[in-house]
Formats: sequence, structure tokens, C-alpha cells
Amino acid sequence: MEDKGFYDSDILKREQREQEINANHCTMLGLYGLLAVIALCWSLTVMKVFDVNRQAIDTAFIVSVIYTLIPVIAGHLTKMAAPWFKYLCLVCLCIASSVTFMELSFHVVLLYALPVIFASQYKDRIVLWITYIMDVGLMTFASVAGFRNGICDLNVLFKSNYNASYYIGPDGGIRNLIFNDDPVHVLVLYAGFPRALLLFLIVLMIQFINQKSRNDATRIAKLKKESDTDLATNTYNKGKYEEMLRDYYPNVGDVAVIFWDLNGLKHINDTRGHDVGDSYISKLADVIGTISDEKRRKTFRVGGDEFIMIIEDPDEGEPDSLVEYVRRSLELETLRGMSISAASGFSVGKGAQIEDVVKKADTVMYENKKRSKKERKD
Repeated sequence: MEDKGFYDSDILKREQREQEINANHCTMLGLYGLLAVIALCWSLTVMKVFDVNRQAIDTAFIVSVIYTLIPVIAGHLTKMAAPWFKYLCLVCLCIASSVTFMELSFHVVLLYALPVIFASQYKDRIVLWITYIMDVGLMTFASVAGFRNGICDLNVLFKSNYNASYYIGPDGGIRNLIFNDDPVHVLVLYAGFPRALLLFLIVLMIQFINQKSRNDATRIAKLKKESDTDLATNTYNKGKYEEMLRDYYPNVGDVAVIFWDLNGLKHINDTRGHDVGDSYISKLADVIGTISDEKRRKTFRVGGDEFIMIIEDPDEGEPDSLVEYVRRSLELETLRGMSISAASGFSVGKGAQIEDVVKKADTVMYENKKRSKKERKD
């Protein structure tokens, strides 16, 4: 089976594209979460549970709704698959966070962590750094603008819910204000509670990203495994064999290479059909598979009925015993009235000369095959 390798195919690109679409969905969930938190605080303010400046909370709520609807509409039109959609989502999240921070000030001090957390789930690092720069710029602007227009931090200490201009008298001095007789209550209700909601959202997002990263890694590993595997025999395919021969085995110390080639496959295909021939190939692969593993003994299907096992740091006599095991196992098998046999040959050498070791094992296998064919004729 011809295999150009996992990284030369479109499989990885399709998987990465799917992961980006999933990340877009997650970023949208972040916008929904931010809107839900602000909507809850706005509702509690309307019900007079929170004593918060109504104009500020209204502005934060309206802006959050608008900048959530924009990506919702764009996502519906593009199926969230457009390359620019992630930037639109993150821009909207940054703007919504900035306006909310500008209006509500100390209540939402944790808000600026959200955009960079959501940006961190995208594979392209430039997305994170663009979001960071945009986040810092908007945060700085919102801090300056919020100093006079947002809810002032002094509200924690005094019985008020106004912005900074309220505290400055006509002469530029500070008004004579009544100190809040229960600042702990204000701190818990107006500082602790909103921050707890935002921190909860951040924790959920971090947990989601961690789980998503593990799931993505699992899917990539599964796709890599599938691209490296000959599905008919569940052995490594020729593409994986060539990759390992080029990149891995030259760095291994001692190696042993065993070749197997099914005897009489052409006759089986001609007289019994290719389905029966495929069954014989599968049976040989199954027997070899019982002595293969993912660590030292890897098996590759390099041709229609040709299999190679490469053993790392083989024990003395190990290749000979494995060849004998396969031979005896095949003698015990009978498939549709015909016995199965395979020619074999092996060679031992250094990983640095892996290609020479393979050629020698191949030569030994074909010599044994010719000898076996002559003996069957006699």
C-alpha cells in the first residue's frame, strides 16, 4: 500500500481546521458566559439587591449584548469556519471586557484574564499575542476613562454608588461624605461576589482548555496511528517503515531484521481468488502479530505478502527462535483445505547500517524461498 506519510497528507490540516472551529465555539461560550454574569449582576441591580450605579451597569449590559450578537450573526453566516472569525470573537470579547471594566471598575478586576485565556486555546501563537496587545491597550484606555466615568472604588468605603465626579466638590476638594458603617458587607457583596463569578468562569475555561488539549492530542495520536497502520493486517505500513528506516533506526544500537514472504500466493489467487489470498495474508500477519510489540519488535507490511520485523537490541538467538515460532505456528494452521507457509530470512547488525542489514535479510529470505520452492517441486 502506498503511503506518503501523515504529514504529507491533508489529514492533519483537516484536524487542525476542525480544532479551530471547536475553539471558535468555545470562545463564543466565553462571550455567553460574560454576558450571563453581567446579566445576573444587572438583574440583581434592577431588583435593588445590588446598590450599583444604574447608568454604569446598563451600559455594561447593553454593550455585552451587542458584542455578543455580532459574532453570533457572523458565526451563523460562516458556520464559524472562516479564518477571520476567531479574530472577530476575540475583538468582541476584548471590547465587551473593556467597556465593562470601564463602567464597573473594581467589581470586575479579573475580567481582563478572559480574552487571553480564550485566545490560548488556538494553535497559532500569533492569535494569543495579538489578543494580549489588544487587551493591554484597551485595558489602559478603560482604566483612564473609567477613572471619571466608571463606578469609583471609593464606593466601597462610603455610602454611595457614583463615579469619581460625585466625590469632587465645586472647589476641587473632596465632598464631606458619610463613611459606610458596614464596609465588610459592601466588600463581600460588591467586590467578592462579582469577582467570584468571573473567577468561576475563568476556572471553567481553564478546565475546558485542559480537557480539550488532551482530547486533541488523543485525536492527533489516533489519526497518526491510523495513517501509519495497514488496516488490512493491523501492522505498520510501508510509509511508516520508510520513515522509521530513515529517521529512527539509524540511531539504534544493535538491530535484527526478519523478512517473511508468503509461499504460493499467486497460485492461491489464481485458483481460489483474491479473497482467499487476502485471508492467507491476514493469517500470516496474525501469527507475526503475536510476537510483535510497540517497543522492541515492530512489524511492517512492505508489500502485498511481504512483512518485515525489526528488533531493537535483540537477544542472542532471538531472531532464529522467532522465525521458528512462526514456521511452527503456520504448520498448525489450515485455511480452506490448504496449508500455509512463508519463506523467511534474517540478519543482525548495527542500526547505523540498517539499510545494509535489511538488504542482507532480504537476500537470505529469497534464497530460502528459492530453496523451498525447489524442494516442493522435487
